[in-house]
Amino acid sequence: MSGEEFMRATLRGRRFEDGSIPLSVLVDLYTLQQMVIDIAGWRFKKKTGQVRLSRKFDQIYLKLTGLSSGSAVVKIGIDINKQVLEGVPNQEYFEMAADDIVDVIGWAEQSDGQLDLDIPNQYLEKFNRIGCDLQDGEVLEFQTAKRDVAARLHNHVNDWYAT
Repeated sequence: MSGEEFMRATLRGRRFEDGSIPLSVLVDLYTLQQMVIDIAGWRFKKKTGQVRLSRKFDQIYLKLTGLSSGSAVVKIGIDINKQVLEGVPNQEYFEMAADDIVDVIGWAEQSDGQLDLDIPNQYLEKFNRIGCDLQDGEVLEFQTAKRDVAARLHNHVNDWYAT
């Protein structure tokens, strides 16, 4: 991944072979943004002991920074607009949140045991919203700068967390 990339999502399967992405799948990427913001805020409050976030904390947003060849590879970055970042606690919380999300997806693919991350259920429940539009044989892979191996989400794995 390049230094500007925050995350990478790779869509594999027949519908993505020509590098195109059905618009219905883009909802997954929007849901991913909301999850990153929520988990980053939770991590910040947990580490600092603060009860509230600054008003600008959730004004950071993820953006599509590029598409690569292959199946359909979406490069995701964090908006680095100074007006948005001013007053936002360290970007590290957003990076930790992205790693948490990829770790949970990786766990769902490989494990049938208990999840050992301490993420509250209210955030885990949102994982059911990602990958709902995937069809048989399609995979959505997520990767962060810290994770060498992509975590794979299949259409039959998206209901792994029963609410």
